[in-house]
Amino acid sequence: MKDIVIIGAGRLGASLGRALAEAGIPVKAVADLKLESARRTGRLFPGCRATNDNLEAARLGQAFFLCVPDSALGPVAVELSGSGLDWGGKIIIHCSGLLDSGVLAPLRRRDALTASSHPARSFPDKPVRRAFRGVSVAIEGQARAATWVRTVFLRLGAKPLALRAEQKPLYHTACALASNDLVVLLDMALELLRAAGFSEKRAWELIEPLVQGTLHNVNKLGTAAALTGPLVRGDAETVARHLDVLKRFPQARKAHLELSRGALALLERSGVPPETIRAWKHRLGQK
Repeated sequence: MKDIVIIGAGRLGASLGRALAEAGIPVKAVADLKLESARRTGRLFPGCRATNDNLEAARLGQAFFLCVPDSALGPVAVELSGSGLDWGGKIIIHCSGLLDSGVLAPLRRRDALTASSHPARSFPDKPVRRAFRGVSVAIEGQARAATWVRTVFLRLGAKPLALRAEQKPLYHTACALASNDLVVLLDMALELLRAAGFSEKRAWELIEPLVQGTLHNVNKLGTAAALTGPLVRGDAETVARHLDVLKRFPQARKAHLELSRGALALLERSGVPPETIRAWKHRLGQK
């Protein structure tokens, strides 16, 4: 295994560092603008250099994980490529879900091998054990770099998958819908329960089994068959009452209305008669 350097020790970089340590894969240096963050991850590896200077870390590496924000990837690539270091044959991996390896072109022009890798999961503030176990990791880029990073993630128990550069925007948007947008939707549900008089703790205790059950059903049955509730039952009065109640919560009402309209496409796929779909679209103000 090549001498690895991690640049960026935020949530992803710290989680990656812990996973590498658990797998017995050494890291030579960790760099972060916040020196304490670099030190916290660096302590996992004997003799690891922790620094807030990217170039100091770069001098020690043969393979690099760039775990920095998307907006910082271009500047970091320019900084590293202009350092005067020999980049021939070195492997540079960035971890953006949206951007492809083309953002590393300054380093590729210096004969580095470049790729991108993005784990399809969210990372907490504090790294957890086996953070990549069973997690799909989308990999794109030059063949040798992609093969190397694939081997690393297999060691971490992940499930690497090949992705083309043009697929990344849709891929990453899908991840955002399934993660952050789901969190916002759950917060809207909690807001309604708080307005109904439930404490935050009790509100979550109420909907948590519902959320887990829904995920279980989607896993077992697929999205269309997992739909339940008044739309599936044809209960127009209940849907109307929901929309009426939500007038006090305009953002939630708009989201609920749009998602109800989206559910009609799932109902069509599950075999609901076209005339029923047309009637529902009329009730939901959809042409």
